[in-house]
Amino acid sequence: RQASFEDIREEVKKSADNMYLTIKEEIDTMAANFRKSLAEMGDTLNNVETNLQNQIAIHNDAIAALRKEALKSLNDLETGIATENAERKKMYDQ
Repeated sequence: RQASFEDIREEVKKSADNMYLTIKEEIDTMAANFRKSLAEMGDTLNNVETNLQNQIAIHNDAIAALRKEALKSLNDLETGIATENAERKKMYDQ
């Protein structure tokens, strides 16, 4: 009878050890998959950030070009008005 208790105890211990190892392996796998997913999300976020920065740079360049063009047009308009005014003044002075 004593031997059978020892056998049962040994079987229970083996079973518990196997369950522990199985659960530990599953948890380790889940943790590894989670870390991998986090790394992939990080890469995705970095790509999104890079794309946004590129788009911002493109838009900033376009805005700067439009601003430069608008200022040149305004300057040309002011020059044209000043020239017209000078010509009118010349005509009135004559």
